Order: sequence, then structure tokens, then C-alpha cells
Amino acid sequence: MISINANKSSYETVLDNLKNDGIHQFGSILDRATAANLYRTAIRKRDFGPHMFLSEGAYRASPQHFGVNPKPGFNYLEQFSKELASLEKDAYLIGIIERLLGAGYWVHNKKFVCGIPDSWIPDWLRKKMQEASINNLGAYMRPEYRDITYFHGIDFHQDIIDWPSWPQDMKTHEFVTLYLYIHDVSAQDAPLIVLPRTHIYGANYFPHRLTRLESGMWKYTDDRDNTIESKPVVLTGETGYAAIWHPCFLHGTQYISDATNMRLSLRYILSRSKNTSEDAGIDEVNALIEGPLYLPNTRKDLDQSGKVIMNKNHIVEQSTE
Repeated sequence: MISINANKSSYETVLDNLKNDGIHQFGSILDRATAANLYRTAIRKRDFGPHMFLSEGAYRASPQHFGVNPKPGFNYLEQFSKELASLEKDAYLIGIIERLLGAGYWVHNKKFVCGIPDSWIPDWLRKKMQEASINNLGAYMRPEYRDITYFHGIDFHQDIIDWPSWPQDMKTHEFVTLYLYIHDVSAQDAPLIVLPRTHIYGANYFPHRLTRLESGMWKYTDDRDNTIESKPVVLTGETGYAAIWHPCFLHGTQYISDATNMRLSLRYILSRSKNTSEDAGIDEVNALIEGPLYLPNTRKDLDQSGKVIMNKNHIVEQSTE
């Protein structure tokens, strides 16, 4: 994908936004035609729809809550190396990321993330979702479709939630998330909702302590009782939109309000390598964090089998104080 020169922010702007807000929005910097072609090809090669879900009987016969996400060798995005090649070699993005993470950075994880429309949810699962806040639908998909991550309303979370333990060649807390829209994302398409400056208190246990105020602001209280108020930002964007954020930054989505259309986006986890000692922008961001940058365990909402045991979803409930 070829970057559009007019929308390119300087590295200094990207770094300042990550320091101050925890996120930088590049906007629609990627070639729309190339991004749209990736989307069309991805949905053409797979029959997406309600049939991807397990029956209630099949789920109850063998419930599985771990290992239900894409992994190397079983990742739908791996089928699109040709369509992704120009994106992953984009000189502008590579230049920004190398200054943030060092020249030895690597792509730790990349995948399609699919927002499921309400009409696809089977009745038995809909009832279950009313009893508990289920963010990741992988456990309820047929095994052959678990090479994509599926959601239907994700509560505010930090991306560090996924990494309570780390690969040996990856430095803890020294990564960023790069998120790309490959089709237009409007307010009806479950756009990302983010809370600027919530990264400043570092890593905290999920679910997070949040209250929506009558002003429309969210009050965030960390695990050490520090508080901050944040005005939510909805990340709508045209095809080719990109944003990058810190692993301790709070973000999530509401339900897709359109009854039939799904959302398909790309998520990259880009990590600084342990093999590099050079200074990088992530060091400057982390130096401003007023809390831990790592937790040995990141969540309190799951039992030992990985089943959800808490039932609050702040974004969906939109509770007020």
C-alpha cells in the first residue's frame, strides 16, 4: 500500500501524541484501492455468516476457551502475503516504527479482527452473552474459523491484557499496536472508542474501574486509586485509516448496529527486540508512565478454564454517575 504524502505526520508529532495521549491517528494514509482490494479478496475467499458459530450442543460437549485465536500456521491473514507486501514495506510507516522501537523491531503478531453483526449471533449464545460480558467470541466459533479474532462489543481494555507472559526475544511493555481499516468505518460499524491519556497509569488489571459521567467524560481509576477523566474519541475513518497506540492505552468497541454487515480490520503487534540496546521513542513514552509497565497476570474476569465470570461491559452499558 502506498502512503498518501499529504497526510503524513512527522515522527515528532507521532511521538508527542503517544507521550501525551497514548495514541496517534495517522488518518487515511494508505492507498484506498489496495486496502479495499484486500477486504474484497478476504470476504470473497471465505463464506462469512451465522453458520460459523458452533451449535449449543457442540459447544457444551467440548467447551474450549484457550487456544481459540489465530496463531502461526493457522492465521487467515497469512493467505494474503501478496496483498500485504506493499503495506509491510511502506517506507514511511517503517521509518516511524523504527524510531519508536529501534531498527531491530519485529512483527510479533498480526491478524484479521472481525466485528460480528447482531443478526449472526445464535439465540443460545445471545442469552449467554446477556449473563456475562463476552469480548472474544473465538470459543463459540467452529474450529476451522478460529484463524480470525471475532468480537461483538469489546469492553475498554489495554492490549497488554494478552501478554501476561512474554517470548524470550520480546521486551516486556516495549511494543505498540498498529490498527488498520480496510473498508470505511462509520459510527454504525463498531468503530474503536478510545480514552486518551489513560495510558499514564501503566498496566492495570482487567476489568478496569470506569464510570461514565453525565458530562460524557469517563472517570478512570487505576489499581492504586489514582483517577483521571478522559473524553472518549470515536475512531471512524475511511478505507486506509491507520492508528498506533501504547500497550497500556484503554480502547474498545460497541456493538455493530447494522444488522447484517460485519467489520474486518487488521491488527499488528510490533515489538522491540531484546537484542537491541539502542535508544528508541518507546523509552521516552514509558519514562512518563506513573505506574507498572508489566503485570504477571493481567485479568480477573476469567476462571481457570478461561471462561468469563464477570458480567459488566462499560462501553455497552454506558453507565452514568
